[in-house]
Formats: sequence, C-alpha cells, structure tokens
Amino acid sequence: MGIFIRYALAILAFVLSAIALIRACRADRRSHSLQKRFLEIAEAKEQDRVEEKIRVAVSARIERTINTRGMACYVIRIKNIGAANARDVNVKLDGGPVVEHKEVLKGPKEISLLQPNEYEEYPLALSLKSPHAFLLEVTWSDDSDEPGYYQKTLTW
Repeated sequence: MGIFIRYALAILAFVLSAIALIRACRADRRSHSLQKRFLEIAEAKEQDRVEEKIRVAVSARIERTINTRGMACYVIRIKNIGAANARDVNVKLDGGPVVEHKEVLKGPKEISLLQPNEYEEYPLALSLKSPHAFLLEVTWSDDSDEPGYYQKTLTW
C-alpha cells in the first residue's frame, strides 16, 4: 500500500503541475495581449501629439473694444489657437471676402500668415440697421496636408 500512495501522490503532483503550467501559459498570453494593446495606445497618443503640432485650430468672435479715441467699437477677432502656422488664410463674411463686406471698415488686409496664439482683427462699422448675425468662413493650409475649414455664425 505504501507504493500505491507514492504513485498516487506522484500522479497528483503531476496533475497539479500540469494545471499550474496551463494557467501560467494563459496568464502569459493575457499579459502579452495587454502589453500589445498598451503599446498600440501609446503609439496612437504619440501620433496624435505629433499631428497636433502640425495642425491649426481657429476661433473667431465679435468683441467690443475701446478704440484710440476712447469710443466703443466692435471687431471681428480671428485667432489661431493651434500649434502650427496657418498659411494662405482666406476669410469670408456672408459669402464674400471680409475686406469687401459693407460692415467692415476699410483698411485691414487679407491674412497671409497667422502664427500660433496670434490674432487678426477686422473693425466693424455697425449701426442699428446692421444685421445682428454674420456667417464667417475661414480656410487655410498648414503642415497637416489637409485643408483647414472653420465656419461660425457671429452675433453682436
């Protein structure tokens, strides 16, 4: 009977070892797939960070400011809030060039380059007869090789 117990214990030890080996292999495969997924996420984050450096983001609004004579006036302020230079900027107001719009004071020129965190202003000559909403469209090119487009209805 002593030999039978030894064989039974040996078989039991072998079965337990096999079970432990199978569980370790499964855990290793799970760990490997998780590491692969984490690597994919890290690479995607890095790609997004690189793309963010070459992209332009634009914001625009009508602001009330005080001019040099101390009088209140309104301006359209277009700002590059992205991390790259905006080139070949084209600004349209109500479907036409902003510098030719009847509510925009003469003087400002088209924007050729808008650097990060910089803005351009177009002074407005508003009266009670002026419309209270304008459709602004801005297009540009940047280092992302995709044309940029921004559209907003501006109100005052």
